[in-house]
Amino acid sequence: MLLDKNNGVRRFAFDALFLSLALIFSYVEILFPISLLIPLPGFKLGLANMLVLWLLVNASPWDAGIVSFLRILIIAALFGTPVSFWFSFGGAFVSFLAMTLTRKMRGVSYIGLSILSAAAHHLGQLVAAACLFGIKAMRAYLPIMLVAAVIFGGLCGMLLNLVAPRIKKEGMA
Repeated sequence: MLLDKNNGVRRFAFDALFLSLALIFSYVEILFPISLLIPLPGFKLGLANMLVLWLLVNASPWDAGIVSFLRILIIAALFGTPVSFWFSFGGAFVSFLAMTLTRKMRGVSYIGLSILSAAAHHLGQLVAAACLFGIKAMRAYLPIMLVAAVIFGGLCGMLLNLVAPRIKKEGMA
């Protein structure tokens, strides 16, 4: 078992492994922007969020939160701007809260959590946009982002359903 919650060194290494994977997933999304196919400003698939979601369900909120925050900070420092950091942070914060509050509910699958997470992430981003650009920008963009959250959050959840058993099989849970 790679993750040992009582062993600080193993836990640090485990979180570093997931942070590295999340950074790779984020970088892949930068290299191959979905906006070429779907013209939604700031829209990404959320591949790195699958790792955060897996950590939240199988490790702890602490592990998930630290990986999420450090990924956002590093990606913003390397490829973003202060504004993009606040959009990402706002979205990730609201998403993390939503996932944390619902992760232990009966009958909620990776697909459901991923859709909820995507919708909450978009809401957090739109609140950041409203703070910067006014409430009208948020109202006009909300329905589009919620539809995208259902579609792509569902796809990421289905992918996580396929990958999660393999992660457990490899002894990481």
